[in-house]
Amino acid sequence: PTDFTPITEEVKQTGLRINPLKIIVGIALFVSLIILWFLLSARSVVVTAYLDSTQQSSAQVNIDGGITFELADHYLIRPGEYRVTAHAEGYIDLQQNFVVGKEDHQLLALQMIKKPGHLEITTNPPNAEILVDGQLVNNKLVDDTLINKKMVDGKSTDRTSPKTIFPLSPGQHQLEIKAPRYFSQTTAVEIEGLDQTQNLHVDLKPAWGFGQISTSPAGADVL
Repeated sequence: PTDFTPITEEVKQTGLRINPLKIIVGIALFVSLIILWFLLSARSVVVTAYLDSTQQSSAQVNIDGGITFELADHYLIRPGEYRVTAHAEGYIDLQQNFVVGKEDHQLLALQMIKKPGHLEITTNPPNAEILVDGQLVNNKLVDDTLINKKMVDGKSTDRTSPKTIFPLSPGQHQLEIKAPRYFSQTTAVEIEGLDQTQNLHVDLKPAWGFGQISTSPAGADVL
């Protein structure tokens, strides 16, 4: 009989072996290609928010609609449509759509608008009637000092001082103060806006006075 000798040679595994280093290198190369593609196709956009026609602001700016990179004083943005929002203390939040074209360098100027202001008025005598720009102050009033005031929709309809008038747009306004037996007074006030409260006190001149009459003979009745 023939002796049986078992095979002792190791069987080599032919399965696929994963090399972690190659995977990491491949991912890094893929990301690098994406970044390179973005840098080559993106445009430089300088976003500037103005408080007025000349003064730049430190408004908080956010851009939605795609991938953007902020670098120093400008953004890298690919051509397309985007939406920018800007916020600054004392100013109305701005939302605006804009388009990035194919030009390499572009400028986006944002004009911020001041919030309305508030004017707190006190007068002598009190309870004087107030007109702003020729119109009686009505439901725009808030009066925490008067009692028995009439209310409509939670707001005072009383037209007399002392009052806090709101909202008043920034700029100059004409005020007229009236009271019975007093000369009316007109004054101009510059409203700063920015959601700030300004104070104004007005003294009206009396339209009456005391007189002394002497008669001859003395003691005559005066009608």
